[in-house]
Amino acid sequence: MKKVYIQLFCVFLTGLFLMTHAMAQGPVTTPDEPILQSVSIDPISGDVTITWSMPDPPVSSVPYDGFIIFWLNYQTSDNYVIETIHDATARSYTFHPDSKILTPPMPDPRMTTVPFTIASFQNNPWTTSLRSDEDYAMQLSNKYDSCRAEIRLSWHPYKGWYSSRPPYKPLINYKVMQIPEGGGTPELVKTVSDQDTSYVVLRAEENKQYSYYVEAERSDGVKTTSYRTEVFTKMPAPPTYIIAEGTEYNDQGIAEITFQLDPASETHVYEFLGSSKSDYSYVSLGTLENITGDKLVLPDIQTREKTYYYKLAAWHLCKNKYTLESNIATALWIYLLQEDQVNALQWDKYTEWGVPAKYNVYRKIGSNSERIIATLNDGTDKLSYRDDVSGIPIDGDICYWIEAEPENPSSSAQKAISNRKCIQPESDIFVPEAFTPNGDGRNDEYRPYFSYDPQEYLFIAYDRNGAKVFETKNLTEAWDGRLKNGKPANEGIYAYYIKFRTAMGRLVEKRGTFALVLPK
Repeated sequence: MKKVYIQLFCVFLTGLFLMTHAMAQGPVTTPDEPILQSVSIDPISGDVTITWSMPDPPVSSVPYDGFIIFWLNYQTSDNYVIETIHDATARSYTFHPDSKILTPPMPDPRMTTVPFTIASFQNNPWTTSLRSDEDYAMQLSNKYDSCRAEIRLSWHPYKGWYSSRPPYKPLINYKVMQIPEGGGTPELVKTVSDQDTSYVVLRAEENKQYSYYVEAERSDGVKTTSYRTEVFTKMPAPPTYIIAEGTEYNDQGIAEITFQLDPASETHVYEFLGSSKSDYSYVSLGTLENITGDKLVLPDIQTREKTYYYKLAAWHLCKNKYTLESNIATALWIYLLQEDQVNALQWDKYTEWGVPAKYNVYRKIGSNSERIIATLNDGTDKLSYRDDVSGIPIDGDICYWIEAEPENPSSSAQKAISNRKCIQPESDIFVPEAFTPNGDGRNDEYRPYFSYDPQEYLFIAYDRNGAKVFETKNLTEAWDGRLKNGKPANEGIYAYYIKFRTAMGRLVEKRGTFALVLPK
């Protein structure tokens, strides 16, 4: 019995509170404010559906004749009318964004977050309720990671069911749904908690169309959906070919390598590779980005001074492997040795065109025109040619280079031109047999004479006892016949020693005798 009294007392206090509150507020003079239930977008059609309810029992005694649907501009805090519904029994409104031509224009709720509110109205006299709490549809987006083969789906949490007003019917989960490729019944991918706002689709196949939407569910079974998000898991098409066509040394002695590229390739990142041996591991000479077109000429800015090998590789999008490598391009380097009147050339074999190569040996003397002096077929890994110039008039430097090309080239670009090697002709040194240092202005000094300037030079004169009487490293300096103390040397036979280095770097030494003659 005591418990019943307590319950009656609580009911009395509640009634007293409500009566006091109503007297303090005064009579309600506007229609009831609608309760916005959900904003949902059909993932297939894109139709937007807004649903609402009215307080039950009514709070206001003012009747309502319909509803006004608004969209809210967050930047200006203004509400704009979407539609006026003259039906008091209506509890939902559906429209397609493309059919609504409004002023100002409403953003597309399929693409961005658009808040909606609702108010009820009375026709006579014209009276509107307060606007409902705002609500908006979930916005779903995706990000495809081709390297991981993953699609990350992200969405804004649905806020409509976190209202402070009763009835309290909370969000309980999200369902990630997939629309089959080509249409059909949507399939459940995963049910996640109401705290999750993302989901990762694993093992996504390449070059396939995926379509998803998210469905939010309330504890009483009410559902709302996002618009669909679509992704085509496209992988850039790799090149079908990369062809190393040839190499050539430019005027600065820098090797330039020409590659032919597949213009249809969607891979635009390449790696320039080089090696000192054709079958050895290649190192990176640089990463090249944003490469387009069907031709690429790359300089090797390093000074190699020996045969060097190059390749071009296309990067996989994930940059952890190459999708394709070119054949090998060989920058030919020739070596030249001078042996008296024979110039010996040597170079490495070209690697690789897939067919045998032939080699044209070029020679140019002074200002004369260049010409092919020999054509050799592909042979061993080391190739050579000896050029005997003993019977050729020499007027200036002698320059050599090699041109390699396939025996049956598929294009004129398949060519490799080596570095150039030039030498100064080495004529016999003229060493006088005698001199007469008597001051008459004729043959007063003694020194050797060259038809070219040696790179390194030493001249020493000795008396018959082996004592050094003169020494110089200056090519134009000569012995005047005087000893170190300034006195004239005695008439007689003297010895000489000459050492010099040729333009090709060969060290030469000569010894002999000459006479110092004092005319009577």
